[in-house]
Amino acid sequence: MLQTAKNLLKEEKLVHSYPYDWRTKKPVVIRASKQWFINIADIKTTAKMVPQRELLKKVKFIPGSALNAMVEMMDRRPYWCISRQRTWGVPIPVFHHKTKDEYLINR
Repeated sequence: MLQTAKNLLKEEKLVHSYPYDWRTKKPVVIRASKQWFINIADIKTTAKMVPQRELLKKVKFIPGSALNAMVEMMDRRPYWCISRQRTWGVPIPVFHHKTKDEYLINR
């Protein structure tokens, strides 16, 4: 249609590079999903205090360098995305209404 109307400025072939899983060599399906974030500004100073830091050292981090990575992340970011941790962490205790786009979040 663009060629017929003499509105085509340029045409070229393009090969799309689709993301593949390095282990299975199969295509990765990317889907958009809602993300849940927590504001860590209030807990940042408390978590980095000496007594709390000593408590963190009692937690077994795998790999061990994850402790430093977590503390450094808290320095750089005001929010933490908790919805990405669902597969290995604690489920997010939230109810979502079936027909309305509303959430019930309380104690």
